[in-house]
Amino acid sequence: MDPNGGYSNKIPILMLMPNATCARELLLQGADPNCADRRGRTPLEFAVKSTWEPNSLHVEMLLAHGAKLEPDLLCAAAAPRVPQGEFMTRFLLEKGLEPNTASAKDGSILHYAVWSDPVQMARRIDCPELRQSILALFQIRGVDDGEDGVEGAD
Repeated sequence: MDPNGGYSNKIPILMLMPNATCARELLLQGADPNCADRRGRTPLEFAVKSTWEPNSLHVEMLLAHGAKLEPDLLCAAAAPRVPQGEFMTRFLLEKGLEPNTASAKDGSILHYAVWSDPVQMARRIDCPELRQSILALFQIRGVDDGEDGVEGAD
């Protein structure tokens, strides 16, 4: 079997290998930890986004076999519906991923946070007057703040 083989939809086998032991075997047989599917997603990105428990073993194994820490991994970890997003974000930062480095796809993690949920970002502003002004501007522009008004103060 070709360790760099893929499924009929061109997704590399390594990417969808949830079992770390099986993934390790593929890597030992020469699988490329940086191979990407047609959309540019790598096994490392998939592991970051699909880890269900606060466990970094699968990600660490991919890194030990040469997977590259790319800036867009922080955005992948911080994306909505990532089961262990906060855990993975902290892990990637501890591994040395620089939060101010912009990826070609998403910009920096701050750009991504503002783009993905600007209302939540505005609600976290410490200055009440500034927070109210920004939330009011969102309301004027028709951005749904998810509440019955623009109070937004936590």
